[in-house]
Amino acid sequence: MNFKKSISILTVITLIFSLIEPIHSSANTFSDGEIKDNSIKAIDINTKFVESELEVQKPKHNIIYPELALEETEFSYIPDIQPMCGPPCGLIAVIATRAIISGVSRAILKNSAGNTIKTLVPAPKNAAANAVKNYTTKSVKANGRTYSVTKTDMKHFLERHSMNHWNGSWAPGKTSQTFFYQGMTIQRLDTIILNGLKQNASKLPSSGFKQFNYTYNNITYVIRVNGTTKRVTQIYPKKTYVNPY
Repeated sequence: MNFKKSISILTVITLIFSLIEPIHSSANTFSDGEIKDNSIKAIDINTKFVESELEVQKPKHNIIYPELALEETEFSYIPDIQPMCGPPCGLIAVIATRAIISGVSRAILKNSAGNTIKTLVPAPKNAAANAVKNYTTKSVKANGRTYSVTKTDMKHFLERHSMNHWNGSWAPGKTSQTFFYQGMTIQRLDTIILNGLKQNASKLPSSGFKQFNYTYNNITYVIRVNGTTKRVTQIYPKKTYVNPY
């Protein structure tokens, strides 16, 4: 092989290698059909597309938002401290009708249309006695005299007029009988009676019997006082109210 032919072959080989290097370099830079564009950032195929800012801000710990956290009191009904809803709040007036079914006294509560919406049966024998077991006498001073509510009287109020403690007894003769609303408590009765005595101090008798009306939370109660013994002997609502259902 002569010298000139060797130089030509070497030149061709050099030229071929010079062309192959850029192509190899380009293949390492662009793959899978990607197009080089300085205005577009590469996107990882594993990256999740975000539709809102909230998806980006993922908390490290579980968060309980204050407005969603429920207080324990929202699950517990405490009748002694929660205000009782009067007739404007949904309670409806009913009439208690006497009935004897299978030899047992019943109180049939009917609405103005005559439809029965609730039937009361006598509570267990010692229901009222157990309820007042720890009751202590409550008193109010008025006109220089002290008027009281005793355990015996409170027990009577429950046995005659409480839906939860009724003993099956009725008012004498054909006198109509009413019941306290379903959620009435002894503490609430104390409040009604004592406030009623204070508001009607001028009507309290020094002897004999006297009764007066006192309205509490839009329900009117009749309170009867024995002026001789200075005791409250009766309290009952003028109308019976129940929750409609």
